[in-house]
Amino acid sequence: MQRFILILLAGLLWSNIALAKEQAIDICGKVKTCIKDFKIENMSIGDSLLDFLDKKEIKKAKAKKRKYKNNKYTMMIIDGSDNFDEVWISYQTKDKKYKIAYIKGVKLMDDKQECRDEREKYKSELMSSWNMTFKKSKTDPETYLFGAPALGRNWYWGGFGCKKDGLGGLSLFIAPHTETWAKWYRTAYIPGK
Repeated sequence: MQRFILILLAGLLWSNIALAKEQAIDICGKVKTCIKDFKIENMSIGDSLLDFLDKKEIKKAKAKKRKYKNNKYTMMIIDGSDNFDEVWISYQTKDKKYKIAYIKGVKLMDDKQECRDEREKYKSELMSSWNMTFKKSKTDPETYLFGAPALGRNWYWGGFGCKKDGLGGLSLFIAPHTETWAKWYRTAYIPGK
């Protein structure tokens, strides 16, 4: 019986440690610079879409969704209003509160150099005002991973930079997300869909 209790306690302790590591980026806790404080069009990770849109608008925007290998998350695109031309938002499909797990602001640019110049200007602002950390992407020289140093390591919140817009130019984007969303996306994304 004692052995069973010890195994049970060890299992609970291990699962709490694993859960804390898994969701550390999702729940800021005592982290000074928090992903939830970073806003795109006044929305941030963890906010409910219902605070910004009604259910009809959410369902209408869902019509623009992309195809993935599973539908754990829903992706939608809405028009931006302040700093961005488009805002891409993803939330867990079965979540009745529509909590934002991914948000991407996209600013359409006329040419590649304009995007690169705007990217470097925006990067400097983020470094000085937010103490952000940036790391060049290994797969795309036009983009960075960005985040904040905390708890003895760098927490990368998402991607930032210039992406091909399909018309020969580049568009500036910044896309914070939760760690659990990123893990889902790596396995669910279907290239070209």
